[in-house]
This record gives sequence, C-alpha cells and structure tokens, in this order.
Amino acid sequence: MELNQVIMGTTLREIQKKTDKVRLVFENKTARKSYTVTFDGILLETASPALNRRVRDVQVNNVLGFRTVSELRSHHKNPDNYRQILIRMEGSTEENKLELLGAFKLNTLNSRRSA
Repeated sequence: MELNQVIMGTTLREIQKKTDKVRLVFENKTARKSYTVTFDGILLETASPALNRRVRDVQVNNVLGFRTVSELRSHHKNPDNYRQILIRMEGSTEENKLELLGAFKLNTLNSRRSA
C-alpha cells in the first residue's frame, strides 16, 4: 500500500525529531489503528501547529523545492540524495498553511501499523 492511502484521513498525533531521524505517528480512530512513519532526513518547521489535524493530502516528489534545498544545504547535506514529502492537513489555505514539509533520503521512508 502507498503512503497516501495509509495515512489519508488519519490524525497526526505525534512528531519526534532527533538528529537525522523523523518519526510521525498517525491515528485512525474509526479503525482503531495507529501508523508510524519514520525516515532519515529533516522535517522543516511549519508556521502553524499541525497536531491533532486530519491529513488531507500527501505528496512525495523527486524534485525538491527551494526551501527544502536551502535547508538541506544549511545542514551540509547533498540535496541530490533526498526526496521531498509534503503532508497537508484539513483546514489548510493559502493564508494559513497547515502542512508538514520535509526531506528524506532515497529509500528510507517506512510506514508500519502500530499495535
């Protein structure tokens, strides 16, 4: 199953950022399941809090945006080794962006169902 099929409509419950490790925990209350997405990379700060919001859209791109490339370079990382992930939450508008933007190393994005 693809990542967007797994976490679409779930609620973001937890964000953990450690050096080059990102862990996102999503919860589907109707199915009583939680999903953990982990990857090696960075998660950029968002303007508004995205916790306890439902996921509206997930995009994984091979082409990195300017902000992502700049952040990777400031961390002395090679942008050619990364892909971009963008998770939009419900209620996100052009004026009030509720989204998570990050970059992960190629082939390091893992999702699993938690007990």
